[in-house]
Amino acid sequence: MKKIVTQSGDVSITARLKEAMGNISKLISNGSEEQKRTILEVLENHRLLELLEDWRHGERRKADRKPFSLSVQYATKHEILTDFPRDISSGGMFLETSAPLNVGQEITLTFTSKKRKKPIKATAKVVWTGPGGVGVKFVAVSKELEKMIKGL
Repeated sequence: MKKIVTQSGDVSITARLKEAMGNISKLISNGSEEQKRTILEVLENHRLLELLEDWRHGERRKADRKPFSLSVQYATKHEILTDFPRDISSGGMFLETSAPLNVGQEITLTFTSKKRKKPIKATAKVVWTGPGGVGVKFVAVSKELEKMIKGL
């Protein structure tokens, strides 16, 4: 490994990342299926792919995300499911799910809380899918939903 040293004496982070990506690229091109599967599992288990997706979408976000861990029911045309969001904003949320949802698909979300007697419903559209879940954008945000999000 050719070390690129900064003024402080540390190896350049950029150089280390480029070398690691080069090695991964070689394994993807020339490695066995088992090696490729292992690389993918490591990337998914360490949530690197989700992190990269979050950063990519973060550049387009207009509202800050807040952690959110209450269960959410959501309905597609064919079924009603319950899963857990990781985070939420007034614009949308990341829903941790293994359900086969597609970009452009509309879902109806139902939020329940111990603080509220009446559930809050919202319509959302799937805007991206990735390992471990989907990103949804709220079609319309009710005052109740906005108040709940602000209270987090």
